[in-house]
Amino acid sequence: MMISGRRRAGRRGGMTGDDPRSQPKPKTMTREIAQKDGPAFCRMISDKYQGALVNVQVVNTRIEKIVENVPLLELVLDEKNDACSNRLTVATGTLQHEIVEPIRMILRKPAGHEQSDKFQALEIPAESGTTVVNFHPGIATEYLSGL
Repeated sequence: MMISGRRRAGRRGGMTGDDPRSQPKPKTMTREIAQKDGPAFCRMISDKYQGALVNVQVVNTRIEKIVENVPLLELVLDEKNDACSNRLTVATGTLQHEIVEPIRMILRKPAGHEQSDKFQALEIPAESGTTVVNFHPGIATEYLSGL
């Protein structure tokens, strides 16, 4: 059947590939950690990934490397009742990097690896710039199911 010069697919046969429901769903490349889950997420990272190698950098007008290939000791979210004093600390074998007023936490998979079951980077936008923590090995999606 023709409608306005366009072919309309019927129930049988018809065009293929035009219906978005027929396309496989792409796996998500990012996952935001809900604010209420922040403390539990940080405890999970500290428990499961203590000793994992991390790279930490801050992106603002330029990229500043903080540490490279150092073991993670812990990730601690210190939430205060005063909304202006929240801090997230990335403690490594060589230093403690403090992020003042983290806005959110976003997990990212490596580019081109949508099917991966691990997130490699934790992106933390804050008032002073965005901190990116790369994990080796990556953060397994199975550990995120309770969050």
